[in-house]
Amino acid sequence: MSRPGWMIAVATAGLVVAVAGAASTGKVFGAKTQQVFKSDSERASYAVGVNLARQLKTIAGELDDRALLQGFNDARSADGKSRLTNEEMIATLKSLRKTYQQRTAAAHANAGQPVTSAPGVSVYFKMDPRLTSTYGGDRWVSPATYTRVGGATSATIEARAQARGADPQASLQWTASDPGMVQVSPDKGAAATITVKRAGTSVIHVTSGEVTKELTVTAEMQNNALQVTISQ
Repeated sequence: MSRPGWMIAVATAGLVVAVAGAASTGKVFGAKTQQVFKSDSERASYAVGVNLARQLKTIAGELDDRALLQGFNDARSADGKSRLTNEEMIATLKSLRKTYQQRTAAAHANAGQPVTSAPGVSVYFKMDPRLTSTYGGDRWVSPATYTRVGGATSATIEARAQARGADPQASLQWTASDPGMVQVSPDKGAAATITVKRAGTSVIHVTSGEVTKELTVTAEMQNNALQVTISQ
């Protein structure tokens, strides 16, 4: 990605995180704690913001909200005057990018490692590459709730699983309760692609021997985009 493109991506990513974090206090651009959406477009915009913030907070969570919003407001002001020179911004963002690349490499190397020896199945999801390519590679996460905004007809999510304390010879099996809504391919092995084809709710069981992980997949159409939530 070109340097200007990367700078824009960092600013956008940080802004989403900052707005999402500060919105809970009702202090961003006149936001209120209780928001009433007047249209599907507003609801979809909010859902996309939540989705981006949830995925990006692991990357840009330590950015200073106040300074970030000040930079945003300075850039959108009438004169667009910045408190940093272009050379200072390039140097600062270059250093920031290096730090994120190092952290991403470490997280990628450790992804899939069991955090406990207790029997069970750990499931990891690949973050949207449109959000992580800026930061130096793929990023895998295992949150309690994972979200993804897909296209008009489907959403595709890459996942992988690892059994803990189970029979090492047992194969991981992926089974969807509603194959008409959710397709898992392949249905055996550590890595799988989950394709959500329509709105609704389905359950995916990831099984290895006697241990099973249950994933609840919920999808709904918002502003001509399929929005998916996977809870575990």
